[in-house]
Amino acid sequence: MVGARVRDEDTIVNAQYGATDGSGWDEGSRLFGSAMGTESAAKHGLRETFESVKVTEQSALDAALRARLEGSQWPTRAVAVQVTNRPPGEFGEYDLGDGVAVSLPTYGFGGTRGLFRVVGREFFVDEDVCDLVLVDG
Repeated sequence: MVGARVRDEDTIVNAQYGATDGSGWDEGSRLFGSAMGTESAAKHGLRETFESVKVTEQSALDAALRARLEGSQWPTRAVAVQVTNRPPGEFGEYDLGDGVAVSLPTYGFGGTRGLFRVVGREFFVDEDVCDLVLVDG
């Protein structure tokens, strides 16, 4: 690794409301659902959103709202690292979706450590480096 950047993003949504397509807002005209992250709401305050979900069953609506909530109820930590093409981490070792252990004791408040997922990469042939974009989890 030849460089690193750490970014914390506040994209928290901890109360997810939704409805399906329908002809009105009266009971029985469409399906309604909600999902709430009570721990996140207690820590970060209530942060709500609403969206239309294209499903036909209540169980599918509830599952879709829970899935959206899982990915949004906590802050996102992103790490950008620039790596060289040398062992033990040659370019071929980093594929999209891979997990990478990160230990940057002096980056962020109190350091940054954990398992991050590779969500993006860019190769710079002339410089023989690769930029990796990593997110928590």
